[in-house]
Amino acid sequence: MGKVFQYVVRVNGKEYNVEIESENEEIFLKSVTRAATSETQTRREESTQKVEPAPTAAGTSAPTTSSVPQKPATPSKTGGTVVEAPLPGKILRINVSAGSQVKRGDLLLILEAMKMENEILAPVDGVVDSVLVSPNQTVNTHDPLVVLK
Repeated sequence: MGKVFQYVVRVNGKEYNVEIESENEEIFLKSVTRAATSETQTRREESTQKVEPAPTAAGTSAPTTSSVPQKPATPSKTGGTVVEAPLPGKILRINVSAGSQVKRGDLLLILEAMKMENEILAPVDGVVDSVLVSPNQTVNTHDPLVVLK
């Protein structure tokens, strides 16, 4: 059994919980669960097929939104929490500004990577101390994006 990754993917306004498994440089779709409106409503579709990009009318992959699995936030030397880029990409949209109150799981910004829009979420409750990036800026893995206090 290889590494298992979990994502939340939004397609046409509907959210899905997606698990993929990486084994021997192959990627397999492990499960897709429709995000339920209540905790008791879930639909699960099990699969062990190779993941292929979904074609669009032009024959290219359609961008989707996902929440990137993030490592725990890094405490900063000034006592805040630094939210780092989980993968390289381009900042598309910033949803917070200095002084904004955020709760764990709130959307901080959207990072585009490999034609996917990835939601970067607040790892902890707090106040935005500073936003260290701007729209259209390119970032690398582990670059600091936002500092929370």
